[in-house]
Amino acid sequence: MVQIYLIATCVILALASRGTPRSAIDPSTDASSWILAAFPAALIILAAINSIACARFAVRMDRTGWAEAGWRAARVVVNLRFVALAAFALACLALNWPAAIRAQIGNPILIDEALAAAPMIAFLAWGWWAAHPIERRMSEARLYRALSEALPIPDLATRTASVLQRARESLGLVLIPAALATAAHECLTRATPSIAHYLAARGAPPPALEASLAALWLVAIALVFVLAPALIRRTWDASPLGPGPSRDAIDLVLRVRPARVRGPLLLDTHASSINALVLGTLFPFRYMLFTRPLLEALPPRELAAVAAHEIGHIRLAHIPWLCAAVFAAALASSWLLIAVATAFQLDPASDRATIAFALSSLPIIALVFGFVSRRFEWQADAFAAKALSQISSPLLASAPYAAAAPVQPDAPVQPDAPTPPSSSNPSVRPRITAHATLALVDALQTVADVAGVRVDARSFRHGSIAYRQSRLRALVDAPLGTLPIDRICRAVKIVASLALLAGIAPFAIELAAAF
Repeated sequence: MVQIYLIATCVILALASRGTPRSAIDPSTDASSWILAAFPAALIILAAINSIACARFAVRMDRTGWAEAGWRAARVVVNLRFVALAAFALACLALNWPAAIRAQIGNPILIDEALAAAPMIAFLAWGWWAAHPIERRMSEARLYRALSEALPIPDLATRTASVLQRARESLGLVLIPAALATAAHECLTRATPSIAHYLAARGAPPPALEASLAALWLVAIALVFVLAPALIRRTWDASPLGPGPSRDAIDLVLRVRPARVRGPLLLDTHASSINALVLGTLFPFRYMLFTRPLLEALPPRELAAVAAHEIGHIRLAHIPWLCAAVFAAALASSWLLIAVATAFQLDPASDRATIAFALSSLPIIALVFGFVSRRFEWQADAFAAKALSQISSPLLASAPYAAAAPVQPDAPVQPDAPTPPSSSNPSVRPRITAHATLALVDALQTVADVAGVRVDARSFRHGSIAYRQSRLRALVDAPLGTLPIDRICRAVKIVASLALLAGIAPFAIELAAAF
């Protein structure tokens, strides 16, 4: 996902702004001019390689009908983005790229950071531009299929419109909160002398300044974390989902598993963006969105399964716990690296040590993020299977399951009401049904088919679709109570909580001792 590269870009810029390594080139010399030219030139060369590779894949696709062209093009784009990120890290941490820009324009709030990140952001967008001809051919193939099978006609956006829409949806998801956090940090840094003067005038001890700045920074981050989704939602082309079978299927799941969320909202996107997501952590700044291609591709029973999956993320608090796990991994790796530095008699507070610590921590944080994210996805899948097993409605019936699960008339459904036990044997516990698990299995398959994704392709955040389908099939006839994945995720939350407490405790003890 492009968001990972954006987050890494922001982290590298933050590290480069902390201080300049002694081996870096002095931006005040004439060398800054060639730095300003060398780094963008390297990205231009990588962009040319990207375009040539995708063009060759498109030609081969036209000549032979090569079905794997889209997958191969995506791999090329991912690999070149990784190379570009490495070049960006080298330019920032070794050649002092941000300082070279500041030597030309000064240090206005957000402007220098935006210019420093602009070449990397442009390269990420160029990957979409280069791969669009292949995606266009795949969309045209889906168009012929839709015409022959009387399915909804997919929208064939132009190259420019497709890239701009992807940039608005994917880049804004990271850049808006990153820009707000950066602006808050710069404003707080510039206000530090005034805060110090205010505290000194009231006789506050010296540690009070550091504690006050830390408290203000935490408040600013919390506000960004809570309010940014509202700004992101305004930049997207989202509107309330109107009445119809799709809305009925989503509302049906919300009656069984209520969640405080605004929506469902319809998100107008390009034809290959088939997705559903929850944006935000706290109501009323939390939204449930469904892209138009997803709503057009999924029948009501599969859409209900997708909605139940997203509601699972809300009710199980996956987003806050994922952030907590990542923060705990960052704290744990920091203390580990500080211990290593102390053992080798190094200064952990130096700029060079800070950069080395951060770069060494990134792989640990990434591994924890992927590990926790995949298990939360599996738990949300299990949550959806349990939720759909408690629904009996003609809206969720379909031909494959008509014989296995006869349709019952609609009846009022109490929130979180368990399926009643069998009248012949009241001791029988409610269990996950086959039609519930297979609804989500079919939804995942439809998403893969429409998006042109191989089911065995691995995803860092979600795992492969094939593996998720196999886990869902294994849930058939399992009790509706606590499942093994629920116990695993509970253990993850406990470990994250303990790691957070262990990481924060030294700071709290030091601050208490200072006062």
